[in-house]
Amino acid sequence: MDRVGDWSIEQAEWLDDQTENYSASIQDQDLSFFPTVCDQYLSLWPVRNTLWPLRLEYEHLSKAELRCVYRGEDLVKSRIITFFEDRQPQAGAGVLAARIGVWSNDQREWLKARVSSYVTARHNDELHIFRPSLFEHFFRVWPVRHFLWPTKPAWQVLTRAERHCVSDGEREFAICIIIFFDRAFSLS
Repeated sequence: MDRVGDWSIEQAEWLDDQTENYSASIQDQDLSFFPTVCDQYLSLWPVRNTLWPLRLEYEHLSKAELRCVYRGEDLVKSRIITFFEDRQPQAGAGVLAARIGVWSNDQREWLKARVSSYVTARHNDELHIFRPSLFEHFFRVWPVRHFLWPTKPAWQVLTRAERHCVSDGEREFAICIIIFFDRAFSLS
């Protein structure tokens, strides 16, 4: 962290690792998440060390320097809260649940075009080959990443938490695709 509130890679990854706890705290309405995470963060990366990296731990700070530390800590706490609030929609399946299984016309036509292949694979007991290929093609045409973050450039690297959300989304879509084909099969 070059300045107070700028995340190093290590700090950003540490915060990303806390995302699951954040999601649980929202669900449980647990008010202790932010104080706990802020305290843990500040004990790992004290603002004092950011402001004066060469100063020894036992050296006393002036009142003005202490005020800088307190302002810095307030800024870090504020940035931590913003960090998690910006990720709130990505942290759970709520964003996905509103749209997964609601197929666009293009997706529905794409899926319908593959029903006969599905029926053949099912009759030949080859669904274990058919499904991974189907999912791969589906997600190549309609990436979950683009679904979740339509304005995020494809070249931009996803955080660990974002990659986790993509994996969760792909699993949810895969289940809906399986249900789509099972219904199509039962109607045929």
